[in-house]
Amino acid sequence: SVDQLDGGQFAGFQKAQQEVARLFGTIVDEAAKTPVEFSDIAQTFTTILPFTRKLVPDLREVVRLSGAISTWDLVGGKRRGDTARDVSQVLSGQFNAQVIQNPLLKGQLPQLKAQYDLVKKALESGKSGIEEQQQLFRMVQKTLSMSEDARTAWEGSFEGMFAALKSEFKLLFTSGSSPVFQQLKEVIGSAR
Repeated sequence: SVDQLDGGQFAGFQKAQQEVARLFGTIVDEAAKTPVEFSDIAQTFTTILPFTRKLVPDLREVVRLSGAISTWDLVGGKRRGDTARDVSQVLSGQFNAQVIQNPLLKGQLPQLKAQYDLVKKALESGKSGIEEQQQLFRMVQKTLSMSEDARTAWEGSFEGMFAALKSEFKLLFTSGSSPVFQQLKEVIGSAR
């Protein structure tokens, strides 16, 4: 329980809470800038986070990519999470053209595979391979990211404003009962 944490542990706990709150706000902001909802971006974020955590020091960059990935599912008529699974496969070195569904990633598979081969080569030679993995991440990011012009046009359109409003209302009405908020309420309640 929180009561049993010493000063350093409690400070770490508070810092983690602040980071989660900041990340939550970033996802809300990103949902307002894309045609997808908060829950889509949050699901995508949790899918790709294990593959990106050590590559990207600023998680806002991963949130932004999550928004772009979720948008591709919507625009491409794919099931929610399909492009996130494609990205996870690419970042983990699985380049099966029969499995990858996103047409942009599919078109870049030779270049992405060549970059992943550089990752493997670096690891085999005893290096960390982080720089090569970061370059692979940047290639995926560049392939899937919405341009700033497209983002601005979407945000200012009627559809963009309506989608943002819908996402905000849905988040408002469901957030109090989501598992994350339930756990947070329990932690806060036990700290009192």
